[in-house]
Amino acid sequence: MISTYFDCTYALQVCIGRTYAEDPGWVAHYDAVATGLGGWLCRVIAANARARGVDPDAL
Repeated sequence: MISTYFDCTYALQVCIGRTYAEDPGWVAHYDAVATGLGGWLCRVIAANARARGVDPDAL
């Protein structure tokens, strides 16, 4: 959905995904849905980027 409003590279997706696991507000939001969901999303986004040639650890 983000790409509806602006270009969102895989690298940017990784950076946004990290906030889901690190930012207290996002952590609380996703934990209210399912405990650990933000961390899971972060890992899935990183795996998707990795599969497309982006090294999340280098960002």
